[in-house]
Amino acid sequence: MPKPSKSLREFAVEIGTITIGILIALTLEAAVTSFHNREIVDKSREQLQTELAANRDHVREVVQSADIDVKSLRAYIAYGKDRLFHKTRPLPTDPLLGNFTTVSTSAWDSTVATNALVHMPFDQANAVAKAYAASRAFNSLEERIEEHWFELASIGDDPGSLSDADTRKALGQLRVAYTYQTAVAQAGRDLVAKYDAALTSLKN
Repeated sequence: MPKPSKSLREFAVEIGTITIGILIALTLEAAVTSFHNREIVDKSREQLQTELAANRDHVREVVQSADIDVKSLRAYIAYGKDRLFHKTRPLPTDPLLGNFTTVSTSAWDSTVATNALVHMPFDQANAVAKAYAASRAFNSLEERIEEHWFELASIGDDPGSLSDADTRKALGQLRVAYTYQTAVAQAGRDLVAKYDAALTSLKN
């Protein structure tokens, strides 16, 4: 005898059971994915906080050194200008520190590589992105001033013995260094402010 076909009700129950099973599977998969993403974000946030705090300390030291260098360079420039006009001025003894520390971006690279940034709240991601964009610009500035800084060695240990021509050349080098260190000091202060904003955002 032919097997009786299933009733519409039985068919609907089977479809409903399959649908519910699929929905449960999708919900579980979404829950697992959400947990995994949250775990990645938490780890990235911790790494970012550690790196940003360390970078902030380094940049503060660089700014302090740059401020001292700006004052010292101003004194050496004044000395050189007076020499060209044959005015008597004591040779400055102000220190030139030349701190060219660059900041780390490894936590940012890891955050981008793991897509953790995509799952962060917008305000956090935005603050962190601004801090690291400024970090890259700061590193570039530090590398440029470091290259120029070693040219100052050509002035020698006794600037008082330089000829007028060499004094003019030295003054040009000192003015470039002065401009760079002034820029480093300002960029460093701006960067510290961005680090503070990023760290505050990451704690929320």
